[in-house]
Amino acid sequence: MTYDVVVVGAGPTGSTAAYTAAKAGLKTLLLEEHSQIGRPAHCTGKITARAFQEFNLPRDCVLNTVRGAFFYSPSNLQFSLFKDRGEFHIVDREKLDRKLAERALDAGAELLLEAKAYGLEGLGKPNCLLKVKHDHIRYVEARVVVDAEGSTPLLAERVGLPCQLPRLKGIQYEMEGVDFNEVDAVELYFGRRMFPGFFGWIVPLDTGRARVGLCVRGDLWKTPARSCLEKALRSHPVLSKKTRRGKVKHVQGGEIPLHGPVKECCRGNLMLAGGAAGHNKSTSGGGIYFGLKAGKAAGEAAAQILAGGLSWLQMSNHYAVVCEKAFGRELNFTSKMRRMLDEFSDQELDCIFRFLAEEEKLRREIERYGDTDYQSRLFFPLILKLGSSTLKRPWSFRFISKILLTSFMIFLR
Repeated sequence: MTYDVVVVGAGPTGSTAAYTAAKAGLKTLLLEEHSQIGRPAHCTGKITARAFQEFNLPRDCVLNTVRGAFFYSPSNLQFSLFKDRGEFHIVDREKLDRKLAERALDAGAELLLEAKAYGLEGLGKPNCLLKVKHDHIRYVEARVVVDAEGSTPLLAERVGLPCQLPRLKGIQYEMEGVDFNEVDAVELYFGRRMFPGFFGWIVPLDTGRARVGLCVRGDLWKTPARSCLEKALRSHPVLSKKTRRGKVKHVQGGEIPLHGPVKECCRGNLMLAGGAAGHNKSTSGGGIYFGLKAGKAAGEAAAQILAGGLSWLQMSNHYAVVCEKAFGRELNFTSKMRRMLDEFSDQELDCIFRFLAEEEKLRREIERYGDTDYQSRLFFPLILKLGSSTLKRPWSFRFISKILLTSFMIFLR
């Protein structure tokens, strides 16, 4: 079996890469290790409206539209932020993944299920051999390979690409009978005792139905994520009450890379995209939008090199530059923000929440200008407003000073 492009992984990133390559006229193969597209699902399925517009994502995958969020501090101080219109869509990931794969097939790509890529020979040669575990196929010959396996890129590690990033271990229950605040608002819960290294969430789907979960830092916390979630559902003062009548219908779990991207996202005729390259925001863990961008960029780079417009080295540089220009600054920013947030104790987080709860004008600024995809746009104006607001609340001077100093030190690195 010989192809111009082989894409490993039929998630949103891989299917977008396959669609882009096939649409450019390249003979394209999409490999998926599971027997069904989209199973098992691994995320909350929260995607910005911008991604739907930019990539013409199928609207019939949307389960709910969200325009706000409630935030709970470690001691359960609360504030909320709302946009005038829906900023996010909560999707059926299985259906979305299937629809995007079908789009790639309609463009001319081929699909091979239950095919796990586990090795690559001849990397950097005009044609390389992809080792595949499948009932009938052992090798696939390809001129370009796109690794879109997700957060655990076995193929990239086998060829020596440095992909070791810190990882979040996440789990969520899809539950019925959840008593959330508003159907168009997610709820986020913070505190090291219950949610070490990250946060917990309730993501409403429709009346009484929600995805309830959390992530923990795998390198900082050895307790299994499921044990942490069970503990939160039993004993968290707010979350336990909201879920006490809930019934678990589905369980999903997975890992999310932090502090990406990886140092080397392209070598020879192999490109990494999406979770395999660490294209996830370290503040929220979200990676679908940037993964779609990376998939498209990988497909376009493959088309250019196979048309004779780029050498292997130029392809590496071109792909890296396109990704850096599209979202590299944001990944770097969210990585630094995650490091800054990790510096704060639960008591300091409580002070921050109290400050935001009292500063209505500041919250209105965040609602007006905040952008979850491009979080850096709000940061420096927000830091300036924090400094000026401290004068009105002397009790906040200590923790605001730490925020300013920590920001200064981290962003100088």
